[in-house]
Amino acid sequence: MPETVSLPAQRCTPPRVLHALDPAAATADRQPLLLAAAVTAGLGTGCSVYPHGGVTFGHIVLLALLPVVASAVSRSGVARATLALLALWCFAAVMTSLSVHDTVHHLVFSLCRPLTVALSLCGAIWAFTQRVAVARAYAASMVLGLLAASVLSPSTGFAQDPWKFGLGPAVSLAAVLAAAVLVRRGRRVLGAALVAGLALVNLEWGFRSEFLVVSLAAVTAALAGRRGLRRQSWARCLRVGAALAVTTVLIYAGYGCLAGSGQLGAAQQYKWNRQSHVAGGLLVGGRAEALTSEVVVAQTPLFGRGISPQMGLQTREAFLRRLQARGVPVNDQVSRYYFSHGLYLHSTFFQTWAENGPLVLPGLLLPLLLVGRALAAAIRSGSGPAALVFSFLTWQLAWDMAFSPWPRLEGAALGTAAGAALAYLAAGQDTAAAELT
Repeated sequence: MPETVSLPAQRCTPPRVLHALDPAAATADRQPLLLAAAVTAGLGTGCSVYPHGGVTFGHIVLLALLPVVASAVSRSGVARATLALLALWCFAAVMTSLSVHDTVHHLVFSLCRPLTVALSLCGAIWAFTQRVAVARAYAASMVLGLLAASVLSPSTGFAQDPWKFGLGPAVSLAAVLAAAVLVRRGRRVLGAALVAGLALVNLEWGFRSEFLVVSLAAVTAALAGRRGLRRQSWARCLRVGAALAVTTVLIYAGYGCLAGSGQLGAAQQYKWNRQSHVAGGLLVGGRAEALTSEVVVAQTPLFGRGISPQMGLQTREAFLRRLQARGVPVNDQVSRYYFSHGLYLHSTFFQTWAENGPLVLPGLLLPLLLVGRALAAAIRSGSGPAALVFSFLTWQLAWDMAFSPWPRLEGAALGTAAGAALAYLAAGQDTAAAELT
């Protein structure tokens, strides 16, 4: 690097420790420091600083490394655009709070979502543009942090169902990454057996959405990574898409036969009978509010309604009538479920839209679209391991966004997945990001 002559060195370069973490300055003797920083940031995910807002010690570490991670992000125009949209999300949250006279606590809670996505995005881009060992250490420690967080800071449903509301998503991610490593090293049968076993465990324990996500990821990887496929092809993406549609139909029919006959237990049989006998089948019966939320968001102003808004009688009645029209039984218990504590739509997409307005949507959706773009690139290039990882991430994040309330660590998951996708797209298959698996 050229020397500066007009200013002292300490005024134009970052502190010595941060300078050593800069990818542009990284050398072999600095590898232990890079590994330590990556592992600390990843494992820090398991220690919550502000559990309600999803802020972890890992975010604090990334904030301390902000001069370095910002330098890594500045090289990507798409990353800068994503951060700009997340800044727009922050602006919408502030304006919403001012317009509805929301509390300071609610404002801080609203701001934590885009800020955790932004920090995790920057940290992932920094880590996955390092050498292979650093990228793998960050990914492994992040998974361990997620597992620890599910036990140390459990969600409200953890006592009722520890697998679905805690360990299941983190264990599934760990198993998918392990399977991708096995497939990449030529152990296809062992990798396929691991994914198949994971899907069956989720099915047996009643985690239906995770069973579907893992199954679709397995089919995507099998079709994308077939032997003999070498040249890139967009037609392969179309064939995989058609196969996934057929697979979804077959899974729905097969699950219906098993659950309806009671072979998966009384609990799943009860859920199937209650949720499938409505207009639109199981998807509508299980997540009916996601398809009737347009009643609420259509009346949402530009800067939203605020956190836990009180809905007017006319809006509540229109929402419940729409549910009833789809064949969902409506009673006082259903009304209390959605409106007893302001508004509860059981959908990250619609809940965030209703709370902070439509200006949040670009920043919310772009990270997911980046992961989907990485999936398309992996399928097009015929990379089975990458297709497995990014397919799992795409379907998992898409399901959570459409049909689940904002998970506590959604900011870390969404930002890290988007950062890994950007690194994969920018790096190609001969660099550290592509060697992650």
